[in-house]
Amino acid sequence: MSQLKVGIAEVNITPRLGLPLAGNFRDDYAARGIHDPLRAHAIVFENRAGEKAALLSVEVCMLDRANVAAIRQHVSRATGIAAGRVLVAAIHTHAGPALKESSSRPNTPAADVGLLMKKAAGAVSQACKNLRASRLCIGTSEEKRISFNRRLACRDGKTHMNWEKLDPKFVIKPQGGIDPQVIAMAVCRNGAPEGVMVNFGLHPAILAGDNWFYSADYPGYLSEAM
Repeated sequence: MSQLKVGIAEVNITPRLGLPLAGNFRDDYAARGIHDPLRAHAIVFENRAGEKAALLSVEVCMLDRANVAAIRQHVSRATGIAAGRVLVAAIHTHAGPALKESSSRPNTPAADVGLLMKKAAGAVSQACKNLRASRLCIGTSEEKRISFNRRLACRDGKTHMNWEKLDPKFVIKPQGGIDPQVIAMAVCRNGAPEGVMVNFGLHPAILAGDNWFYSADYPGYLSEAM
């Protein structure tokens, strides 16, 4: 039997409506609805010595050092896991609330930011309650059909972006390639996967521009499919 214990959990962290959305430039930033819920996903590892480490994925655009410090503090208080053993990552959805302060858009009230950090940390607490003997299975594959490089080499000798209104004849080629590698790590129990962590390099900006609804973008739907 495996001497490694792993716990997995997710919690809903969707904030109240009206908070400014991140990742866009517009006159009106306030979220008007919920396209799909925002969540935090956690995986906790415990070795045979009882030492724990955690990975936490948060469905927001960006987290700054203060946000991460707050999450780690909540986790440590609730679980005893050392702050330095908690890795926190934002999925970078443009349809998540703006948590970093900015001079170009309204800022989210500190109380709302604090509540979201506390809710996200709760996923680690839940994962600690689900620790079971597990085996890790890791594999890689490639997905070349959906990614593209949005930086374009053009005939004026400059790099332009794909959202600019460009004559196709003005564009020479993409300014570089893509990263097609998909890495997956499954948490297996009794011979079957119970959770999967996926890493894939694609910008979550599908629901952007004229979107005013909270959404985890394609990572949310990937999670549902998995």
